[in-house]
Amino acid sequence: MQKLIYLIITILAVLSTSAYGQLNSKHLYSGGAVGNQTLKHGDKGFTDDYDFLVVSPIIGYQFHPNFSIEGRAGFAIDNDESKEHFFSFDDSTDYTSFRNEAKLNSQYGVALKAIYPLFDAVSFFASAGYYYSNYKIRGIYDAEGIFYPPRLNADFSESGLAAGFGGQYFLTKNWQIAIEYQYFDQDHSETEAINFKINYHF
Repeated sequence: MQKLIYLIITILAVLSTSAYGQLNSKHLYSGGAVGNQTLKHGDKGFTDDYDFLVVSPIIGYQFHPNFSIEGRAGFAIDNDESKEHFFSFDDSTDYTSFRNEAKLNSQYGVALKAIYPLFDAVSFFASAGYYYSNYKIRGIYDAEGIFYPPRLNADFSESGLAAGFGGQYFLTKNWQIAIEYQYFDQDHSETEAINFKINYHF
């Protein structure tokens, strides 16, 4: 998936020569996003996917008709549980079962966004930036279970590059909606997200 990030960076370079967008003046915008994030994370060979519904306030500054810088914070409004795993302490037939409950505590990032206008109100965009994410994973064990894999029952943080692309549409002169795909390549995990965004351009 690192190739996706390189592709997005290439798109950013190409878009730097594109035509002017809908708003040609420098301006601020703010709004929010809601979307589904899928975290792929594993320890000691146990790899799981966790899905979170994430709400993200957004603030941005469009400093050029084709470029803006955007910051956002993310907070999950639900938790997710992994599939059930079975573990043997001594390779015998005596197994302990456990599941993991995961939560996205917080997420912060900043990205450069490039815009390619198609029509007066419609444009494509691509973004590349850096994100920090903080998670909590808690082990859920059976009645006899005392198995504590590393990094479970604790908070941990991941950081790294993130890239995205999507399409956006001006409902009015100021209100804009967008659909976005994001990919996060962080320290020990990979995350994919599909977001719906709405922004107000001042």
